Amino acid sequence: TSTLDSVRVVPNPYNLASEESIRWPDRQDKMGFLNVPGYCTIKIYTEVGELIRTIEHTDGSGDEYWDMTTDYTQLVVSGIYFAVIQEQDAQGNMTGNKIIRKFTVIR
Repeated sequence: TSTLDSVRVVPNPYNLASEESIRWPDRQDKMGFLNVPGYCTIKIYTEVGELIRTIEHTDGSGDEYWDMTTDYTQLVVSGIYFAVIQEQDAQGNMTGNKIIRKFTVIR
């Protein structure tokens, strides 16, 4: 199995009206991509396939966080989104391994 099988998007669904105790203590408006490869690209698409954000994860850790804004710093709206996580090697070359995760935002 690929190391990508354990990738999780949390919270899912993201619900702005949920209790603060189950959201991130340091910052409310963010989503976590957990168990990602240490080097990867995370591309976030709307349900109609529009690419709204590209995150280059290069710190070698297994977690990346998203402030729920587009590449143009607009706050995302309620809807269904897809994260395409593509693994890279330490030099930034794509390995060919990728996984897609679906998640929901409720504002």
